[in-house]
Amino acid sequence: MFSHITDLAYKRSVKEAVGFYIFYLVLYLLVFGPLVFFLLWAVNVTDIRDAIEFGGTINAGFNFTSMILVFMLSIIMLMKKKLFRDPNSMAFF
Repeated sequence: MFSHITDLAYKRSVKEAVGFYIFYLVLYLLVFGPLVFFLLWAVNVTDIRDAIEFGGTINAGFNFTSMILVFMLSIIMLMKKKLFRDPNSMAFF
């Protein structure tokens, strides 16, 4: 399930694809989870209203970074599989 996890050109089965996305989800949370904790600690959020307001800002940052991460992974996978120049694989262009 977790074999060839960093080989982006590898053709995966459904089970391997699920393992691939679970791995990158956990990696994303391990990288950005402590960052959010540090930001909450650095801003010294003690009141629940402040935490909710600051959480909205953090959520927007998470959405933006996850969008960039998915776009980068998609482009890298298409390039590794040599499908980047194939017009059928680039439906959004």
